Amino acid sequence: YTFFQANAKTYPEKNLRATFMMAQAKYANRKFKTAEPLLLDVIAQTKQLDFSHPMALAAHARLVDIYERKGNSAQATPHCVAIGSMTPWNNNQDPLPLFRKEPQYPMSAAKEWVQGYARLSFTITPEGAVTDIKVTETKGSSLFGEVSKTALAKWRYAPKFENGKAVPTTSQVQMDFALSH
Repeated sequence: YTFFQANAKTYPEKNLRATFMMAQAKYANRKFKTAEPLLLDVIAQTKQLDFSHPMALAAHARLVDIYERKGNSAQATPHCVAIGSMTPWNNNQDPLPLFRKEPQYPMSAAKEWVQGYARLSFTITPEGAVTDIKVTETKGSSLFGEVSKTALAKWRYAPKFENGKAVPTTSQVQMDFALSH
């Protein structure tokens, strides 16, 4: 990595790969503070290309995860939008989940060995945020709907695109609650 950084002008492709691999290693080891600048560097190195590089896509997705883990949705938003607008992606692509937070199993339901699910409907904004969450059905406990709603509010998406423009869209999800013996 150090060699290719020092010789980036001579070996730009290898520098990109080395930077990406170093970022992936830091991310995999949960060293998010050191992974973040490396991922931003990957994106910067691919900006001059006339196509969207798969490493840039992965870097944006990892940054969404890092920022959401930190609770900084505002920093994650530009990366959600960037992913959705990358070329050669289809101009009419569906939303793509980037960050999901699992709901916490309600303790009272777990103590009673209650299992079930919650179905929810929601809107994905052009920025990839989740809004207008409604619990449409629960089985087992109404608490499943409450904790699912809380978790779903933290999810992030690459938005839906129609004719190359990010648009709001509605979606549904079912979150299952099961205990193992």
